[in-house]
Amino acid sequence: MTKRLKITFGAPKTSYLHAGDVLELQLKVPHLGGAAEESYSCDAPSIETTGAFAIMHGSRQTMGVCVVPVRFPLQETIYQVYRELLEICQGRTIYRIWNFVPFINAETEGLENYKSFSIGRSMAFERAFGQQFHQVLPAASAVGVEDNVFALYFVAGFEDATHVENPEQVSAFKYPTEYGPRPPSFARGTRVEGDRVSAYISGTAAIKGHESQGVDCPQKQCAITFENLDLVAREMNLCLAQLPAEQRRFKVYVRNRKDAESLMTQCTAHFGPHAQVTYLLADICRADLLVEIEASLG
Repeated sequence: MTKRLKITFGAPKTSYLHAGDVLELQLKVPHLGGAAEESYSCDAPSIETTGAFAIMHGSRQTMGVCVVPVRFPLQETIYQVYRELLEICQGRTIYRIWNFVPFINAETEGLENYKSFSIGRSMAFERAFGQQFHQVLPAASAVGVEDNVFALYFVAGFEDATHVENPEQVSAFKYPTEYGPRPPSFARGTRVEGDRVSAYISGTAAIKGHESQGVDCPQKQCAITFENLDLVAREMNLCLAQLPAEQRRFKVYVRNRKDAESLMTQCTAHFGPHAQVTYLLADICRADLLVEIEASLG
């Protein structure tokens, strides 16, 4: 009865397939090091397709994937995808969403694709939850994919969850308009209460307040990112350094391949030689950010 959501990086194109008990999302995101795949288990009786999504409804969790061709600007495509996602998750709490935005830093009609994505996502949340929608925003990330499709995968469920912010950052949903007509819609982290605690730290980079730090220096940006990861973990009453290696899973998104080796060395020194870390080559939501790190804990 157990089904598995499998995410594979380094695929020649972005698509999903399901065979037997496995739903697999293959992402055209180049793999640089560490594990080339990750997986999540769900006690769903079946894998279903509904609209643009393939989903698994378990007794405690719902998981799913979506891959859709896009038309630029992205706003309308994203709005429709997120409307569907929020309908699928009615009665559940969304814990974590991973977004893969086509050509994320390119512009269409004078607006960066990430900013257009942010408009569509924000409008869908506001339609579903009203003007106070920021109260339900989950942990999330959005990185680039060099493909003419938008993809996401998500985890939701019935367990209580607490969404947290970073005390040294402006909440993303409160960013000023210099970052786009509508601000990004996500929380810095989500802690899930269940038989055992699990937590998700959103894609995290070198931002203090709302401004990018360490511009043009990937090593400095990485060090500031470590600080921000620790701050978010503390807001969830967790200490990254005290969790055993098997309960800490990181993904590191590197903008420039030339920086990969030094960033891998820096991450190994910080997280430890036995840490579970996947390294991927991807553009990041701001063009001046060179590295982004996320964590799944528990």
